[in-house]
Order: sequence, then structure tokens, then C-alpha cells
Amino acid sequence: MILPILLYDILLFIMTTAIYGGALYLSINLAVFLVFNLSNTEFIFLIPTIFIFFIISLIFMIFLVRLILPKIKEGHYDAPQSKMFYVWTMHLTLNRLLFIQPIKNIILYSGTLRFLAFRALGGKVSFGTSMSADVDFVDVSMITIGKNCVIGSSSMMSGHFINKDKITIGRINIADGVNIGAFCHIAPSVSIGENSWIGTEVKISPLVKIGKNCTIEPASILNPGTRINDNTNFKNRD
Repeated sequence: MILPILLYDILLFIMTTAIYGGALYLSINLAVFLVFNLSNTEFIFLIPTIFIFFIISLIFMIFLVRLILPKIKEGHYDAPQSKMFYVWTMHLTLNRLLFIQPIKNIILYSGTLRFLAFRALGGKVSFGTSMSADVDFVDVSMITIGKNCVIGSSSMMSGHFINKDKITIGRINIADGVNIGAFCHIAPSVSIGENSWIGTEVKISPLVKIGKNCTIEPASILNPGTRINDNTNFKNRD
């Protein structure tokens, strides 16, 4: 595993330089333009605008880099021997570069920035989605969140898991009107139907399918491959 770790560090350095360097270049040029065209008072007043412009530029650079990367495909792959493992690594690096603190909090606080960030990373989150700023999203390109959803504090969604020398990649599809409580964990290859309610501290394993209008009681554990029919009240605390 030494070689993959070294390769990842090199990749991280290159992508950080390109993405943050590009965003800084655009932001500095904006700042210089404002300095020469505004009074000192006006410039100081607009400093927060420059910072927001930097975040938008960062999102734009992430989008440009993602366009040239191969797409992640669902499936089971060798890690680290397979090509898809390295494709996933590049997308994961983009994810980490954008959702670094304190930038992550600012993006998730704003409905507009959140929408743009998800799109830049290849994911889909509806504009009306409400979520806490401390939600963790891994593999955003594998995540779809519908309209009028609520994602609770400290919840986590991941489109992959690694077991020994294998990596499994799968999509997470959350339909309209879903409420996900705090401290929930959602694994890859999971779908949640419309208007379902997921209680706090629920653990949803891979390959789980939850139907429409379901209620998952707090602290429930949904084992791999669980199927829950529409309009079901589910409770399982193994």
C-alpha cells in the first residue's frame, strides 16, 4: 500500500495546486480590479464578496477538473489494482478539496452554493433541500437527493466501502420529501422512497431499499439487502 499512498499524495498536490491556484488567481484579479475602481471604504465593505467569489471560483475549478476525469461506475473492484479504484480516488480527492473546513460549512449553509457544489462534483441535490452544515458527504457524484428533504446533524452518506482488497461503489438515491434524522449512516446502493421518515442514529447498510411513506424508528439497524415495503413502520435494534 506504500505506492498507492505516495501516488495519492502526488495527486493531491497536483489537484490542490491547479484548483486552489486557479480560484486564487481569479479572486486576486477581482480584488485588484476593485482596488483600482473603488474607494478604500467601498473596497473594505466588499471584502466578504471577494471571499464568496473565491468559493464560487473554487466550485467552478472543481467542475472543470471533474469534466476531464473518467466517470465513476458502480460495481466491485480490486483495491488498489483496478483502474476504477484510481478513478474513484481522483473523484474522492475533488470531494475532499471542496468540502474542507471552513469552506464546507459556508457551502452547506447556503442553498445556492450547496446546489452548485453538488452539481460541480457530479451529484444532484434539489435546491429546496434542508441540511445541517456538519453532514458528511463522500462520493457526491453517487448521491441524489430529491425535493423538500431534510438531512439531520452529523449524518453521513458514503457511496463506497472497502473490505480488505475490494472496493464496492454504489449510488444513494433519496426521493422527494424524505426526512433523515441526526447521526444516521447511509451506505452505498441504498434507495429511500418518497416521504419516508428515518429516525435518529439509524444505520442503513448497503443494498437496502426503503419504500414510500415508511417510518424507520430511531436507532434501527437495517442489515445488507433489507427490503422494506411501502407504508411500513420498521423497528430493529440488534
